[in-house]
Order: sequence, then structure tokens, then C-alpha cells
Amino acid sequence: MTETDSSIPDMAEIDWGPTRRPLEAGDPCPECGHPFNSDAWDVRHVHGGPSAGESWLYECPGCEQETCVIGT
Repeated sequence: MTETDSSIPDMAEIDWGPTRRPLEAGDPCPECGHPFNSDAWDVRHVHGGPSAGESWLYECPGCEQETCVIGT
């Protein structure tokens, strides 16, 4: 049996960046809890890519991370 190095983080516990999920008006940002309001959040429109759809990425004014994606 081998000992594990406790300085190596568990892969399930690593924060890989902002969670990008659809939010409804008033839902909290998954990163900082700031309420979602599509008029107050900065938006970036993304065309195409590997799929034929379009996406809108919203940046939270509270934590300045793209934490909401709405698209097809």
C-alpha cells in the first residue's frame, strides 16, 4: 500500500472556472450570488463554432466572470 501526498488536491475539488448555465431574472450568480438581470450584465454574442447555434455569454457585474450562457 502507498501513501498519498496530501498536498495534491482531489480533482473533484478543483475550481475549473466559472459555471456557465442559463439564469432566469433574479437568479443568483453561481460564483458570487449577485442577482441576474440581463440589462445590467455585460453580454458577448458568440456565433457558430462547432454547432450551428448562437450563444450569449453574460458577465456578472459582481465577480466579473462569464457565469451565464443563453443560446441555441
